[in-house]
Amino acid sequence: MAHLEQLTPQEREWALALDEAIYGEVNQGVGWSLSPRGNSSNDPKTTPTTTNSRAATELYGKPSDFEIVAHAIRAKGDVQRGLRRLKRMKMFKDEYSVPDFDLDSSSNDPLEPILRVMKKFHLAYPHFIQKIGMDKFGRVAVQLQLDGLRWSLSPPFNHTETERFQAFCFLLHATQPTLESIRRGTVWIGDLRGISQRPSSSMFRGARMLFRDSYPIKVEDIPVVDCPPKFSVAYATTYPFLSSHFVDKFVRVTPEVLRQHFPPELLSDRLRGINNTKNDNINKRRFRSKKASKNNATDQNTNAVDIASMDGDESEASWENLDDDDDDVVSYGGNNGNNSGNGSVGNGETDESEVLTRIERLLRMRFETEKNFRLA
Repeated sequence: MAHLEQLTPQEREWALALDEAIYGEVNQGVGWSLSPRGNSSNDPKTTPTTTNSRAATELYGKPSDFEIVAHAIRAKGDVQRGLRRLKRMKMFKDEYSVPDFDLDSSSNDPLEPILRVMKKFHLAYPHFIQKIGMDKFGRVAVQLQLDGLRWSLSPPFNHTETERFQAFCFLLHATQPTLESIRRGTVWIGDLRGISQRPSSSMFRGARMLFRDSYPIKVEDIPVVDCPPKFSVAYATTYPFLSSHFVDKFVRVTPEVLRQHFPPELLSDRLRGINNTKNDNINKRRFRSKKASKNNATDQNTNAVDIASMDGDESEASWENLDDDDDDVVSYGGNNGNNSGNGSVGNGETDESEVLTRIERLLRMRFETEKNFRLA
């Protein structure tokens, strides 16, 4: 797994500076940032003094070394920006009771509580995460159907707002399982058909806390289909909780354009042009019975993505092959529902179980990276 020697000299400098700032003197009114040439360790104006870890924990939580690296890379050496994000991430985690990975756990499967949250989330919103995998550039790509989130309504009876935002946070963890994935960034493909109302106030608040300037995620592309007009209520009220980084990557496309740039395994049937009719009743789709939803999931294409067959020099890297059964990818233990221990997609499994399998694999990769990563 990734260790200090796998960081570039610049990344190493950024990470160590942020680590020192977290556990150094705080609230002293000293503007401390990293210059392109680095700071002199002998300069008292730029070198924080040591303070107790309790004060740091109250401000920033207990970020792992890998989390510190992620924040440092995303902030590009701006220590104060990294600290702000860590502080806001701590506030978000406290608000929604988001647990950190238990890196010292002696249990057989320390990820079981987190995987349980993701499974319950997927059962509550079975149509939200349509696909997850790797694009031809080795970036984690997620295709979402936003109206499947009930975003203008409260969660369904068997789910809570807290669980919903816990799952959002873990989904973001899954898209950044390795150091290389942080560098490459992520792709979010949005199907926004049927979004005509503003998000609920609780959805707006939580999403703004997480996405605007908390989670250190790099987004390379956000192609969206059927986006509401710029002057609509839905667009005007969602724009504020997206950071400028998100907005810069936001582009309106057609399903035809998506099919030119992404393999069919990363697109839903609708975006691939399968069973796509103009007279679909969106409201009926939102409130289907559980039985109808289950039948619909069974009818969807169940083929797994052949990552190794995609273009790109890095396609053979083990962390990118979500369908590979190599022990070094999936030997971390655990079992998710009816999936086999190796996490492979068995015969007859639906797209829903395939999505959960891939999220589990990515989360296990992320857990192993955090567990083994050391700054010093």
